[in-house]
Amino acid sequence: WELIECLIKRDTPIIRPRIPRPHVVDRLVGFCVSLMPIFYDLCEVSHDMKVQAHSDTHKLDIIEQQVLSWTPDEASLHTTKFADSEIRLLRAQATIYRSAILLFIHRLKYPLGCQDGIAVSYANDIMEEKDKILLHGGPDTKLQFGCFPLFLALFEIPLRPETLWNSLTRLSYRPACAEQFFAFHK
Repeated sequence: WELIECLIKRDTPIIRPRIPRPHVVDRLVGFCVSLMPIFYDLCEVSHDMKVQAHSDTHKLDIIEQQVLSWTPDEASLHTTKFADSEIRLLRAQATIYRSAILLFIHRLKYPLGCQDGIAVSYANDIMEEKDKILLHGGPDTKLQFGCFPLFLALFEIPLRPETLWNSLTRLSYRPACAEQFFAFHK
């Protein structure tokens, strides 16, 4: 995802996503389709804050309110038949990404060491949702594109990444980003 890379690097993506069919469950972003333009706006604001000496958080506050009021559009569940387990995964992915965006916004406003309680709360939301999915999902559960939110959560929660990935051993795959994740954390 270019949007995630741009968030991490605090760059502006090439194109603002358009949502021609908001009631579709995307094969990669699931219910988060309608979050993509908000991701783009966050990338722009983050980039502006990086390059400007004076940072205006007004735009960041607007984006935060959009995310707080955002809910996944579940109308797409009526157009395609999904198993209960798939619906749980879609909802979990949406919840995790919503919490990750709120955590990212919080850290743009408050650096590490400031307002840490709120940041830890968002990180715990991410980890609790991940744990619920593993508890209910079984050995074949795959949380689509969960590395970015887990990466953010580990900045706030003192866990060794190996411990995190060991807790994911019930998954049938090891995320491709795991090795890079371990290297960064060291």
